[in-house]
Amino acid sequence: MSAANNSLKLNGQKMRDLADYVKSEIPGCGFAIIAFEVENGPKVGNYVSNVQDEFMIKALETQLNALKRGKTFKTPEVETSQLQS
Repeated sequence: MSAANNSLKLNGQKMRDLADYVKSEIPGCGFAIIAFEVENGPKVGNYVSNVQDEFMIKALETQLNALKRGKTFKTPEVETSQLQS
């Protein structure tokens, strides 16, 4: 993938659009979207979140530690009716 194509794929507006979609699908939940190209190694390409940085840092550290220990979090099953505000 060329640098020009990558910049179009990971531009700020696309990330904000994705964040708006996620927010609409899981209202009341915190989230982060981390998008990166995989062809040239693990580099962060773009990041967006709907919570304060300090909170997200703690959440990401918790997730990273779980991944390192092989104990990833399972996504809980939530009834659709619980997601309605």
